[in-house]
Amino acid sequence: LAIVIRRIPELILTFLLASILIFLLMHLAPGDPVQSALGAQAQPETVATMRHEYGLDRPLPIQYLAWLGGVARADLGRSILTREPVTTMLLDRAGPTAALALSSLVFFVVLSIPIGVVAARFRGRLPDRLAMVLTSLGLGIPNFLFGILLISWFSIRLGWLPISGYVSPLEDPVDAIRHLILPVITLTTFYVALTSRLVRASMIEVGRADFVRTARAKGLPERTVQNRHMFRVGLIPVVTSIAISAAYLLGGAIIVEEIFAIPGLGRLLFTAVTNRDFPLIQGIALVASLVFIVSSLIADLVIAWLDPRSRSE
Repeated sequence: LAIVIRRIPELILTFLLASILIFLLMHLAPGDPVQSALGAQAQPETVATMRHEYGLDRPLPIQYLAWLGGVARADLGRSILTREPVTTMLLDRAGPTAALALSSLVFFVVLSIPIGVVAARFRGRLPDRLAMVLTSLGLGIPNFLFGILLISWFSIRLGWLPISGYVSPLEDPVDAIRHLILPVITLTTFYVALTSRLVRASMIEVGRADFVRTARAKGLPERTVQNRHMFRVGLIPVVTSIAISAAYLLGGAIIVEEIFAIPGLGRLLFTAVTNRDFPLIQGIALVASLVFIVSSLIADLVIAWLDPRSRSE
């Protein structure tokens, strides 16, 4: 609790800076989003009316303060393209993205940590070499290409899994899992490879530390040394990487949701960018920054649990 209280001012400042950056990037971009939405043949009076409706004829500082006030009330404005409230659109699409992102996070954490630990324990031997080859492939293959290969093999050729779509876990848990398997594998392959290598490197480095040598010199079993002394310390740098990866999963979801036709925030963002729907783009970007901030806070809490000395820093 003390860590959360101490981080609140920093988190608020980070959120405000992120909101300013998002706002400026949207409003200083070349072109007129209203003109783009209405088309080149739109009458100047119609364009001017719509710009006034969205407050685009006011000075930028006034526009930002008005938008920030709306954010405080959970009012992110209205989409230029559909005229729907952005908040409603985000809530409607948040479920599929949350299911994909959370499933991917659990999958890559559960898979990458054991791979890295085993590779470090058998450094230079067959398990380590096999892990290095597989992680090299995972880091090298683009996720959109990997997703297409998975669809062509497991969906089209073998017919084991659905090609695309989304089913809510609340409606049919089994069918929901079947629809998530290929998207989750596609989205997490890179992060599994990256985190596995980081875990391996961290465990090898910790294994050279003095306190580990002392534990081995005392005659403790190797399993005890690894589980009680190395594992906890070795995970500290990994937690930060996992938190960053969790935030970047939202970015990867854009491509994956397009490939597998998942009606989530990523696909919504793709549509918004294509149509220059700046209120919708701002809303999704703000949600992504909030996810990053929350992930950072959770990482700090986990690190404080793993290393009590960090609580005083």
